[in-house]
Amino acid sequence: MRESRTALYRLYDESEDLLYVGIAFDPRHRWKTHAREKPWWAEVHVREIEWFPTRVEAEEAEASAIKGQRPKHNVIGNVPIRALPAQRKSQRRPDRSVEEMIAALEARRKPRRPVQ
Repeated sequence: MRESRTALYRLYDESEDLLYVGIAFDPRHRWKTHAREKPWWAEVHVREIEWFPTRVEAEEAEASAIKGQRPKHNVIGNVPIRALPAQRKSQRRPDRSVEEMIAALEARRKPRRPVQ
């Protein structure tokens, strides 16, 4: 299987607060999908791209960025710093580490066909 170069992108709002971190082979195409599907897309004012030689490297950088930079609209890997006091412990899902969530996603991922 040939590895393809993959972009890690960061989306910022007008105040340069980080809104979202993602990866894509073609970030511009992915942004068009976000624009159609995500209500927060109108907040995006700055886009930043960093290229990685392989998707695996981009996935690792994405997980690290989400964990360390805590973008506003990322759901997976963006664990709250602390639960709200009004939230009962019995109502919350059990906490999972970022590594556990990534492992669960990778286990569900379908194998990719080689690029010809």
